[in-house]
Amino acid sequence: MSDVEPTTEPWETSERLGRVEPSATLAIGNAAAALEADGVDVVDLSVGEPDFPTPQNVVEAGKDALDAGHTGYTSSNGVPELKRAIAEKLRGDGIDASPEEVIVTPGGKQALYETVQTLVDPGDEVVVLDPAWVSYEAMVKLAGGELTRVDTAPSFQLEPALDDLRETVTADTDLLFVNTPSNPTGAVYTDAALEAVRDIAVEHDVAVVADEIYGRITYGDVEQTSLASLDGLAERTVTINGFSKAYSMTGWRLGYLHADEAFVGEAGKLHSHSVSCATNFVQRAGIEALRETDDTVREMVDAFETRRDLVVDTLADAGVDVSVPDGAFYAMLPVDDDDQTWAEAAIEEAHVATVPGNAFGAPGYARISYAASEDDFGRRSTGCLSTTSCSARGSFSSGRDEHGRVSKTTTGDSDEEARIVTTEGVLGGAPRIADRRIGVLTIYELVEGRGLDPTTVADRFDPPVASVYRALAYYYENPREMESVRRARAAAVEGVRERIARRNRPEGVAGGAVGD
Repeated sequence: MSDVEPTTEPWETSERLGRVEPSATLAIGNAAAALEADGVDVVDLSVGEPDFPTPQNVVEAGKDALDAGHTGYTSSNGVPELKRAIAEKLRGDGIDASPEEVIVTPGGKQALYETVQTLVDPGDEVVVLDPAWVSYEAMVKLAGGELTRVDTAPSFQLEPALDDLRETVTADTDLLFVNTPSNPTGAVYTDAALEAVRDIAVEHDVAVVADEIYGRITYGDVEQTSLASLDGLAERTVTINGFSKAYSMTGWRLGYLHADEAFVGEAGKLHSHSVSCATNFVQRAGIEALRETDDTVREMVDAFETRRDLVVDTLADAGVDVSVPDGAFYAMLPVDDDDQTWAEAAIEEAHVATVPGNAFGAPGYARISYAASEDDFGRRSTGCLSTTSCSARGSFSSGRDEHGRVSKTTTGDSDEEARIVTTEGVLGGAPRIADRRIGVLTIYELVEGRGLDPTTVADRFDPPVASVYRALAYYYENPREMESVRRARAAAVEGVRERIARRNRPEGVAGGAVGD
């Protein structure tokens, strides 16, 4: 080995890489993984990855494709049958699509990257709607573009921000990103808002990227409208979609873009010179996903909706109001102004992983994902979400009796204030503190599960301190009722998960928990 000391750094990396930071969502996920490797029990609400298994029929289609020898290159833009299936899906969304207008990519992120590289030159202005997915900024900067932001907080809906959008988009604007349902907010933009986007884009001759990766994940009567289905937008819109979210196929890496043939011809140059093609057997599985999994997708969406309701209700119990998501599987939690420090404290001290809002252009918020496992949204989530929503800092102890239970030292409140009541239609009829939307089970998990002192709970969540002690006493005095409340909370999601497991389980195979 040479004894000569190197005089320079071994690599002189490109200037463009200096413009971007590593993905914030993956960074938080890595921090959570490191804690878990040290034996720490982490509630990971940071990563947008469904915990459901890939539907079994899709898995079998992938296996069959491997067995059939579909392991070589395909045509660069995708196998013809998959492109036909994608065009058929897009036509169902109201887009006049043909297979020749589709490029199949290894993941939706690659489709977005190719789109930006095709359309953006150094100095071009690109407008995004904040809060915006973290990688939009990085992709634009890597292409040399300049980012301009339009804020939709605090409602996260587009209609209230339309005046700002009209002032921002000008003849100098080259590209506009629209993501609905939104990551990170879960907002689904109204048809009126999307029609306004159409008018703005047409007036200023601006190209539009419609990121519709969460298009199948909407709740109640809310439906997502594809931008390219609107009159006047088809010829100026690139529609992005993929299989990771709706079909729980994150690791398969399969996505696609749709635009007119002129765009596809240009983007295809980059595609062929970079990735060559998406994986052959994965594309065959994608055909099965598009054509044979509607029922399973609906059941997964039902489960996400139940989890959303649990998150919103849990935070409401703690006195925290959030904008209720209509789609995707994220919510934006209002936190400290210094959301970065808050998120770091949340994972280091409360062991709850979230993503700081500044990563999405939304300081003062943290993104939580309810795509996480049932465990994180059952018994553990109530205490964790309620506690971290008000403060991720501090470790609180309380006086405990010989059984390890909190011992009452003082109340300062009358017995009248410490009533426990049940009301049909409020918290599902579960016992709660009178005149408050905070349940007995929530109090128990904050004190016994998270280690908060009853006085601290009273200070943070506003019930009289006597009511906190009374709630704890009620919990211990009524163990059967409280276990019933606990089970009822998880029953709806558990039922959906079991139905999905039965649907996906091959014949003759005994059942087990999904994800085992």
